[in-house]
Amino acid sequence: MSLHRCLFLAFSVFFFVPAPLWSQATRQQADLIVTGGTVVTMDGPRTIYDDGAVVVNADTIVAVGPRRELETKYAATQTIDARGKLVLPGFINGHTHVPMTLFRGLHDDVTLNDWLYKYIFPAEKKNVDEQFVRWGTRLAAAEQIRGGVTTFADMYYFEDAVAEETKAAGMRGVLGETFIDFPAPDNKSEVEMLAYTEKFLRKWQGDPLIHAAVAPNSIYTKSLLLPAGPSVPRPTATPAARISATGATPLRRIQFIRVPRRRFRMPRRWRGIITRPF
Repeated sequence: MSLHRCLFLAFSVFFFVPAPLWSQATRQQADLIVTGGTVVTMDGPRTIYDDGAVVVNADTIVAVGPRRELETKYAATQTIDARGKLVLPGFINGHTHVPMTLFRGLHDDVTLNDWLYKYIFPAEKKNVDEQFVRWGTRLAAAEQIRGGVTTFADMYYFEDAVAEETKAAGMRGVLGETFIDFPAPDNKSEVEMLAYTEKFLRKWQGDPLIHAAVAPNSIYTKSLLLPAGPSVPRPTATPAARISATGATPLRRIQFIRVPRRRFRMPRRWRGIITRPF
């Protein structure tokens, strides 16, 4: 075969390879592209792409931008057509007690004090164990995922079980083990609370999804967090009574509370395992 004929065949193959195969070979590979939706980025300039795309590889978002631009740069094994939909960053639920989904509707229209001491605390004493916590967390995870929540901050008992179920659901959580003045469903004394919490903190240290934390229940159920002296009033039954006693709402009042360090000292050995979340 002559040299001219060989060159002709080579150039013919080069120019007549179907365009999709050629572009596929030159694009970067990704696991997932969410394409065609209105992408709300929440970046610094608050950019919104009306016809956007999000490219994901493993557990990382590698690109966000106009659909046409990203489709020419990336090929994915899975594509989600999001036309007509909003594509948003995951919502963050900032205050939860996720196992308490199983107590939903237990009692309404009473003061917080009555709700806690007459209904919730007795119900927890009677019903809460590790299996209760696991099933409540599973239900809460399903509900939150359906609502677009990907991260939540939680405080409850058996928080290690909450962490395991949260990770199994693929969610991210800042999860606090409860410290409280009376025997709790998981730990019956402060010594047990300290031991459980330390084990919990060490187990989840450095996990990409779970941030273990310490969670003193509140200023009215954990006396070690209350400053000495009569300047801080005990909780009363109604918001109006609390305002009249202090001259300020509870939220405003707490800004002026100073808790002496000597009243609540964290064990020194915990200092290396308590870090900022994510």
